[in-house]
Amino acid sequence: MLSIDGIILAAGFSRRMGRDKLLLPVGEDLVVERVIKTALNSKLSRLILVYRKTSVAEIGKKHGIRTIKNNKARLGQGESVKCGVEKATGDGYLFIAGDQPFVSCNLINEMINDFTASGKGIIVPTLDGEIHMPILFSSKYRNDLLKVQGENGGFEIISNNQNDIHWYHVNSPRDVTDIDTESQYRELIARKDSECDGIQD
Repeated sequence: MLSIDGIILAAGFSRRMGRDKLLLPVGEDLVVERVIKTALNSKLSRLILVYRKTSVAEIGKKHGIRTIKNNKARLGQGESVKCGVEKATGDGYLFIAGDQPFVSCNLINEMINDFTASGKGIIVPTLDGEIHMPILFSSKYRNDLLKVQGENGGFEIISNNQNDIHWYHVNSPRDVTDIDTESQYRELIARKDSECDGIQD
C-alpha cells in the first residue's frame, strides 16, 4: 500500500484579508485546525504543517502532528513546498492549503485512491476548468519540488508534465474553496447547509 504524506501549507501573510485567516473561527474550530482535523481523519499516512507564526504551530502540536517553520515565507509559497518535501518520506505528497476549511476526507481519500489506481504521478482537482488545491505529487517529482520558487509552487511541474496528470473533477465547490478576503469568509460561514456541520469522513 502506498504511503502518502499530507503537507499543509500554512505560512502565508493573509495580505488580502488584513488579519490572519488561518486563526479565524469556523464553527468550533479555527480555519487551520479544521484542515488539520480533516487530514488526520483521512487515509494520509502522516501529516506535516509548514508554518510561519508560532500560534499556528501550537495548533499543529496540539493535534500531535509534525510542524516545520518556514523562515523564508516572504519569498512565496514555493518555500513552504520545499520545507514540507524536505521532511516528507512517503510515496507521494498531498499539498493542502491551510485556508481550505471545508476540504473533506472524501476528497482527500478519493485523490489517494486515484493516485494508486491511475498510475499517474500527479492528481489535480479541477472545477469549471480551473486547477485547485489540494494537489498530489508522486515522490518521483521530489527533486523538482525542491527547486520550486516564488508563488507558483508546483504549477510549473504540472505545466511540464501534462501526460502524467490524472484530472480529478470536483463535485462540491466547497471542497476546494479557500479564504482570501473578509467577504469570502463571511459568505462561507453564513451558509448553513450540511457541509458546514462537521468534519466529513
